[in-house]
Amino acid sequence: MLFGIAAVESVLANLLYWFDWKLPSINGVTAQHIDMEETFGLTVTKKVPLYLQPIPH
Repeated sequence: MLFGIAAVESVLANLLYWFDWKLPSINGVTAQHIDMEETFGLTVTKKVPLYLQPIPH
């Protein structure tokens, strides 16, 4: 369990370090238009998935 958590944190840290992230330009959607509503179950997830576009830097 501890190794799995460390591995996921390492992958996430590398993705955040090596890429800049932006919203794809679909129909003029801005950050204010993002739906943050959640669904409840065993885990909490977003009702509408968040799609981001990675930009290498």
